[in-house]
Amino acid sequence: MIVASIGAALALWCIFTFATIGKGTPAPFDPPRRLVIRGLYRFMRNPMHIGAALALAGAALFYKSAPLLAYGGVFLLACHLFVITYDEPRLRRSFGADYEAYCQRISRWWPAARVAQYARSGRAPPISDSHRQLGLPGQNSCGTFSAIFNFAEVTRV
Repeated sequence: MIVASIGAALALWCIFTFATIGKGTPAPFDPPRRLVIRGLYRFMRNPMHIGAALALAGAALFYKSAPLLAYGGVFLLACHLFVITYDEPRLRRSFGADYEAYCQRISRWWPAARVAQYARSGRAPPISDSHRQLGLPGQNSCGTFSAIFNFAEVTRV
């Protein structure tokens, strides 16, 4: 149940981040009005989907359910198709160059290898000049990698 709990916590954290920082919801009919690049989104572009998949995988392990594990795989495939066919094109239209810069720095599904580099250095991943012009966080706003687990970091605007 630990894996399921961690997954659920990650997904809920992402929903909270969308509401507080993005000023919207994960739902397509009320998307965030601001590009969300803080919290877990600083390390991967789709942590909410990963959290939900972890919750499903954890439940499958807990209940020893192969069908639930298979459902988790189908869920990940559906998420991937949704992201590449709807979500990313919409984000490109909505946020333009800022989203493109974000995509160049941050992986879609897996934290970039450089996350470990930033964790060792105590620096957050750099952001583009266009993000700075929008007043979004700068080079040292996140502290260490462990700051992604610091609730205050997510809520600080």
